Amino acid sequence: MSHSSPAKHRLDSAATRPAPGRHRAPSTVHSDGITTVAALSTVGAVAGILVPTVQADDIPAVCVALEDAKGAAAAADQAVEQAQAAYDEALAAQQQAQMDLDAQRNSAYGVSTGSADYYLATTQQQLADATAQAEVAQQELADAIAARNQALADDTAAQQALADAEAALAADQRAEAAAATQTPAPSTDNAAARAAANDALIDAEDALEASKQAAQAQIAEGSLGFFERMGSTYAVDILNGDHYTSTGIYMSDATHMGEEGDATSLENMYQVMEFMKSTNERRVANGDVNHNPLEPLKVSDELMALSQINGNWSRVYRGPGNNHSRNFGDFIRSAGENLSWGARDPLIGLFDEEKDAYYNNTGEQTGHFESIVSPKFTVMGMSQITTGVPTYGIAHQQQFWGASHDTAYSVDEYTARFNAYYEPLKDRAENGSPEAQAAVAAAEAQLAALGSAVQETPTTETPADQGTGMVIGNADDIFGGTGTINISLQVERDGRAQIAADTATALAAAEARVTAAQTAVDTADTAVASAEAAVAQAQIDADNAAAAAAQFVADQEALVRDAEAQLDAATAALAEAETVLNEALAERDSAQTTLADLTADTGTSAAGSQCGSTGASVEIDNTQLPAVDITVPVTPITPEPEPTPEPAPAPAPAQDFFSVLMQALSFFASLRQFGTFYVFFGF
Repeated sequence: MSHSSPAKHRLDSAATRPAPGRHRAPSTVHSDGITTVAALSTVGAVAGILVPTVQADDIPAVCVALEDAKGAAAAADQAVEQAQAAYDEALAAQQQAQMDLDAQRNSAYGVSTGSADYYLATTQQQLADATAQAEVAQQELADAIAARNQALADDTAAQQALADAEAALAADQRAEAAAATQTPAPSTDNAAARAAANDALIDAEDALEASKQAAQAQIAEGSLGFFERMGSTYAVDILNGDHYTSTGIYMSDATHMGEEGDATSLENMYQVMEFMKSTNERRVANGDVNHNPLEPLKVSDELMALSQINGNWSRVYRGPGNNHSRNFGDFIRSAGENLSWGARDPLIGLFDEEKDAYYNNTGEQTGHFESIVSPKFTVMGMSQITTGVPTYGIAHQQQFWGASHDTAYSVDEYTARFNAYYEPLKDRAENGSPEAQAAVAAAEAQLAALGSAVQETPTTETPADQGTGMVIGNADDIFGGTGTINISLQVERDGRAQIAADTATALAAAEARVTAAQTAVDTADTAVASAEAAVAQAQIDADNAAAAAAQFVADQEALVRDAEAQLDAATAALAEAETVLNEALAERDSAQTTLADLTADTGTSAAGSQCGSTGASVEIDNTQLPAVDITVPVTPITPEPEPTPEPAPAPAPAQDFFSVLMQALSFFASLRQFGTFYVFFGF
């Protein structure tokens, strides 16, 4: 049902005010079967006049206003119900979103700090255990390598001793054989014994010289020979490798293995031991740059070999901005390098002078000092180069790493280890092996014994004696009666044979120890490889666990964020629903207030009573109403000039039905003074 706007039924409205002389009004206004025109006609009859139907509009206006208020109140009630339902639904959604968020948070943080953290901690513990086992295996390997190296050194010494003993024994055997052929005979027979003794001496001297040459050849191998005999595979690989530097120069181009003055020469290697000791004394005394305590640096064959090839490179290819080879090798954790030029004691410049510059803030370079006292370095190697150094004549290189793949020794341990190799070797190179020296001494003694028994009487040399430079005496004095010389030779021979036998036994034992030591090294090496593989796998597992835990936590946090977003959206929807509900409640309160006011107003009027009696709505359709013609014969009246248009007055207050009726009756009463009028109703 449609309702006309109340403004269309106000009496002072331009839309409802009748035109002069003619008026169109509804013939009937339906209000649930009540004919308002008839009602008005009845009222008009009482007044003795006929009422024009234009006055009938007041009835639907009041009723429409009342019915509109009722409809508005009903609509407001319905809007409140709908808003309340929407609010309840939004509240339930918000509460569910809060519960979902709480559940997601409990799930996320519970799992991430529970299972994920436990799994991560477990893998990290496994990694720590594997690392500890690997360290134990590394130490066992280092011990096995040291034992193997010692066994190799013992074997080398035993081999040399056996060679010397065998040479001495051979000399004795030759001397004994020569003596055995001698019989008490003419003095010319003594020449053969003397010749045999002399030959034994020559052989002993040759053996002595051979031992010198062998030692010299071993010295010429340089540090490579030392590392090989020590079983230092990392150092050997560095010296044998053809390393290519970032400068485009192969490291091998600058190293001349074992040559005098080269960093790989054993003599230069021998001399840097004192400098490494001095380095540690300064490092420990100073501490780090803040004077915190520091451990002394250790030394490894690996770092010594690296220092040697890098020092050789810098010697040959030294140039502006190109002093360092930048060949830091497969370093562990960190690496550093110091170079010193022209200093007989490199620590004065590398440490002492730069230390003063550092603490006095002179602005001079201090990087060498800082490297020596850096806590991140734990292992060093050092080299000295004394030939082929342009301008300066001598150079020193220090190599630093945070750790070493090879066994690391204290400076004292490393020095003792190296000296045990080099000092005896140097002595043999100069004097021959102890065994060869003993053989020469024995041969000389034997020859001297033969000479002391000879009577120095002139005699004629035979061709066999020519060139011996010996005086032949009476053979009876040598071999007659007591047989002293033969007994002496036999005793010497037996003694040397025993020495040779003992030496052979010692050599066999040494070789057995080498075999056993090598087996232990192989076993330890296998254990290290297995332990390192376990560490690598444990590291992978730990990394994967950390990544998985991080991803899981990230996923859970993303779910929490989604739940928070859903809660935010639900909270916003709840707030909006609450706003709509509050507005609907306010509209309902307003509609109820308006309805109450209209009900109170219409309850005191006839029209109001009539609207209220039906309790129905009112429909008005002015476009479908028939015309009402009113003809009024009147005396012409000169119209007054129209006043200047003024702004339209504010709409007059709505009048109740009785007031309107009384105005209409007054209007028609005034018309009677102008004569008869006719009212035509069109049906």
